[in-house]
Amino acid sequence: MLSYKDDSKLKTKNYSKMAPYLCVFMALLAFASQARANNENTMASVWDFALPTMQVNNVEINAVSLQDAWKQISTDFLLRSVLVVSDNSLTNTPFSFKAAKCSGEDVLNAVTGSYHDFMWTQDSNTGVIWFHPKDLGLVDILSPKIRIADEQLGVPMQEGILEAIEDVPNGIRVKQWGTGFTNTFNYPVDLQAGEYSVRDLLNTCCIANPNKTFYIQVYTNRKPQFTVISAVNLSSYKLTAPRPGILLFWTLEIGKLSESIPTNEQIVAELANPDPKIRWAARMYTEAMIWHFPFEELMNRPQPQEQGLWVCLGAINVFVHSEEATYTDGIKKMQTVSKDFFEKGDPNLAVLVAVELARLAKDVTALNIVSQRKLRAGALARIKSEINYSARVSSKVRDALRITGTDWLGASDPSLKNLDKVPSKVSFIKSN
Repeated sequence: MLSYKDDSKLKTKNYSKMAPYLCVFMALLAFASQARANNENTMASVWDFALPTMQVNNVEINAVSLQDAWKQISTDFLLRSVLVVSDNSLTNTPFSFKAAKCSGEDVLNAVTGSYHDFMWTQDSNTGVIWFHPKDLGLVDILSPKIRIADEQLGVPMQEGILEAIEDVPNGIRVKQWGTGFTNTFNYPVDLQAGEYSVRDLLNTCCIANPNKTFYIQVYTNRKPQFTVISAVNLSSYKLTAPRPGILLFWTLEIGKLSESIPTNEQIVAELANPDPKIRWAARMYTEAMIWHFPFEELMNRPQPQEQGLWVCLGAINVFVHSEEATYTDGIKKMQTVSKDFFEKGDPNLAVLVAVELARLAKDVTALNIVSQRKLRAGALARIKSEINYSARVSSKVRDALRITGTDWLGASDPSLKNLDKVPSKVSFIKSN
């Protein structure tokens, strides 16, 4: 079992010294930019590139297998990596590691030092870390190529990408567990048009959410050979303090820590940030703290209406990822919004709230109101991915848009004109 020696210090001291990371930030950013140039379809992650340099304190890991050690390291520190095992791999031996202070790289090396059949490799395009057997090079893992004809925004990961990969004949199977599993892993992912290996797609899915990763089993001794991909959740109800990985993520993606950890005031402000990348990063931080973050308290406290609604939308983004899921507190909050706000308020916020009311409350009243607004070109550019996602995961949203029509959306962006017909799955084309 992995434990922290002093939780009070964890909150205020252990992971607050981010200066060593910031001094290499520009170098990481330059490397990530070059990686982006190497593969135009995949987005580099400065955070993933920085994980080996991350400082962790008071580390004590006792595991019964490689899989157990990997899960502890990934979950308890948010030192995120993808694990690949094969039916030739030796993984069922114990692992122990203890250090008062070390880097992420030290932890990764300790694992490969104990499991001699394995190595870790950082993907040169994205920065995502992969543990894999030495006799299975990274370029050979999930190497089948598939193409995406057009840009796809807000694609649900589990149903829209993983299950779509399984639809393409390539010897790849996807682990599925039911409705709750889908709701956990159906988070939104943006995909650019172009050619990808299946591994590239998993890297892109990792970058879209730092709280998720994958466990991959390669069966080389079966006839025919096949590979099983399982999504893995890295959020933990056991940890009440922010982990070093998510504090590093905040520092690199938002960079506005005024104290050792983000205050509620900071988090609320960034959840309402007009920059969608900052909003996304703040939502990922709250997902990392999902079991302990006071969404309902913060959305309902005295504050400007817009701020409370952005917190509400952030909570929906964390909790609701499937047709069957709902969020009662969020519905109640959105139902307090006046007609005047839908007619005259911030169009991005008004449209998002109207869409979520249609999705969660089956109420198209607000959507009917915002559909009468005269939106200028580009007015909804900052929420294109979010609108696409809601339409992809909800037939109720698509049905509501057929009622209101989509001309008003098309006035903002022609790509939104067919939002009522957007599919939940990506149409992958197998490359020769």
